[in-house]
Amino acid sequence: MTLPIFPATWREIQTQGYPGQRSILRDYLTCLRKRQGLPPCSRSGGANSRVVPPRKPPTLQTLTWLIIGHTDILSAEEAADVAHAREAHPDVAMATSLAQDFTAMLRNRQPDRLDAWLDRAAASRLVPFGNFAKSLRQDQAAVRAALTLEWSQGPVEGHINRLKLLKRQSYGRAKLDLLRVRLLDGRSVSRLQGSPKGRMSQKDVGVDMRV
Repeated sequence: MTLPIFPATWREIQTQGYPGQRSILRDYLTCLRKRQGLPPCSRSGGANSRVVPPRKPPTLQTLTWLIIGHTDILSAEEAADVAHAREAHPDVAMATSLAQDFTAMLRNRQPDRLDAWLDRAAASRLVPFGNFAKSLRQDQAAVRAALTLEWSQGPVEGHINRLKLLKRQSYGRAKLDLLRVRLLDGRSVSRLQGSPKGRMSQKDVGVDMRV
């Protein structure tokens, strides 16, 4: 049952001699729609007259991740957001193109495209990309190695984050000897957690734990 059905139905049953009020017909149609699993309609007409709030535009951070992310997994709405941003201004379109080309060059390990990208970034009117290209040229050998070799500083960064986490867990009261024990010896951590009052004795670790 679709609307506008109420005015047509009201006129039809009136010609057939219906003496009732409009509210009775409206209540009957409302119950009938509810019984059929259809959404209620407003008195102003329209089958689905619920007000749909406008979709919020993406934040700058979200849009940045959409641009440098994998474009083949974007939803239709996300792809539309990126396209709308490109159409907003020529500088935004240029920045989007440079960012996507650079991330694709990194993912696919294409060092042969580095010189062309640096020339494009330097020739653009975008100061951040020009400065970035200038900094890459200053250490171009390392950049080219990063695009060629499979090695990554990810494991090193992981150990640094782990050390920072252990230090924060000690609320700044741990000295270097205790941090060394907790970082290098995982069994010491379990003994620390299982010892009375959550503390490891100096006899267990063999270090001075005074702060």
